[in-house]
Amino acid sequence: MSVSLCEPFQIGTWRGWDGVRFTTVTSGARTDSRYAYDDDWTAASYMGFSDHTRRRWAVNQELRLDSEPRAGWISRWTLGAYYSGIDETTRYTNTDPGNIRGLQTRYNADHIALFGQIAHDLDAHTRVTLGLRTER
Repeated sequence: MSVSLCEPFQIGTWRGWDGVRFTTVTSGARTDSRYAYDDDWTAASYMGFSDHTRRRWAVNQELRLDSEPRAGWISRWTLGAYYSGIDETTRYTNTDPGNIRGLQTRYNADHIALFGQIAHDLDAHTRVTLGLRTER
């Protein structure tokens, strides 16, 4: 299952301030997967069963303010924040006669970023842009 809301559908854009556009882009997904197989190679050697399951949650959120193009030293600017989070649990089991082995892992990552940029239009075809982004 996944969900995504973004500007092309005009759901996440607001133009309530004069010359400024607020945009939000949101996405999220939950994934459940399973990979299992029979480990039998030959009757005289190894026999077993492997099972690998994974559950993952992911969410992304961006909030952004953009100016409308205008004349002046700063022709346009952008300020924004971004968040990304992942939570994943993986379980692996391997069963052979008389021996059951297992492994379980958990992975969690959160990323936060702040960004901004300013631009100056030198002419109709040339633009100078200065941007900065910091992440944690």
